[in-house]
Amino acid sequence: MTLFQIIVYYENSVAKLSFKYKSLPVKTKQILLLGLVLALVVALPLFIWAIMTQRFDIRKRAATGEPTCTRIAPTLTASSPRTKYGNPGDILFWTLDITNNDSYLCPATIFNFSIDKPSNWDTFLGTNSYQVGPQTLTAGQSTTIYGLNVTSPTENYIVGPQPITVRTSTLEGNIHTVSTTVTYNLVEGSLPTLPPSPTPIGIADECSVCGGGTDIRCVEGLFCDIHIVSEQPVPGQTGICVKPDGSSICASPTPVPTPLKIGVRVKFAGVDDGSAEGAKATLRFVSGALNYLTTPFEFTHWNNGLYYALVQPSFYPLLTPDGDGTGYTIYVKGEKHVANKYCIWSGQTGPCQGSGNITIPGPVETAEPTFFFYNYPLEPGDLPPQDGRVDQSDFLMLTELMGKLCSNLTDVEKVTADLDYNGCINVRDAFLLRKTLETRYDDF
Repeated sequence: MTLFQIIVYYENSVAKLSFKYKSLPVKTKQILLLGLVLALVVALPLFIWAIMTQRFDIRKRAATGEPTCTRIAPTLTASSPRTKYGNPGDILFWTLDITNNDSYLCPATIFNFSIDKPSNWDTFLGTNSYQVGPQTLTAGQSTTIYGLNVTSPTENYIVGPQPITVRTSTLEGNIHTVSTTVTYNLVEGSLPTLPPSPTPIGIADECSVCGGGTDIRCVEGLFCDIHIVSEQPVPGQTGICVKPDGSSICASPTPVPTPLKIGVRVKFAGVDDGSAEGAKATLRFVSGALNYLTTPFEFTHWNNGLYYALVQPSFYPLLTPDGDGTGYTIYVKGEKHVANKYCIWSGQTGPCQGSGNITIPGPVETAEPTFFFYNYPLEPGDLPPQDGRVDQSDFLMLTELMGKLCSNLTDVEKVTADLDYNGCINVRDAFLLRKTLETRYDDF
């Protein structure tokens, strides 16, 4: 068919349609016109809304980006003094501290350890009763390993310093490979003497003198070895309670002011009563390079779906009133919720940009600080094990549990996916998750 034939065919078709419309009864024409108007009234706003929301979502993601996990080299340190002296066959002991420095959106990581040593030396991590295996640490978590045991050989040895290196490794590659080195200074004959320990201060059943009469230890299972200096006692582990300067760890400690508790008031999205009693969350305080995370704590129903908790962080004495000078940003992360970022202590109704300016009273003040965060509710959807986002895996986990009767749900399943805390996992929970899924990741 030529182009001319196509044009003629199109014009004839339009003319036929026009003729057919004109030949219709007036009543039919009015009905068709009314239908066209109604279609435009309903469809056009929906079309405009879809375009605008899609453009908003694109702008939002372009401005903030999706949250990502940033892997950072861990911190691995050995106890002081790093250099110790021993005779052939002596066992020397160090403790190790490791911190997972990954960003808080990263999942927990398993850290493995290896030890570089002379071939005829014996080393292991642990004590006489157990050996330390791989350590699983969440982002920001630290742990102390008791401890690194090094035994020198009794023959074919070389007198002098011998470096012993402990290395970390994970499945994440070289970013998590770090090391720390201690020195076993092997000598023959008498050893360098430690500063004499002072007379114990305190009641008799707290402190005692080791067999040689020169070293002080705490009696809670600490093994007495005059060649080992330990900064702090660990019940049941090897080491003696003598600081490097010779002062006794058993001396009466300097009183530390009892830190104040911090009050937090929140609302859980989708919960308007007291059914979320006992729900857990964590607080993260960030100011410049300062970054402190609490352990999970429980909320108590206060009034009309609002919840209250008193938190006493172990790091509270470290919190200066204004952090690094500008104040704190506080993140609240519920047990199955995305994290909310709060920049002001009260009245915030939605996401905030930049850093917060929240100040925190010092531990010597008597007032109990309370943060009113309930105007920006915690939205559910980041189901355990949490990864900082709400995505298809969370939705599939919830829908798999929707087919179970309420009476057949286990406590673990309710904690995982009962988003409105009503004892069931149903369409309402799916609606709450779907709502979060379309709009939210952890604030960061």
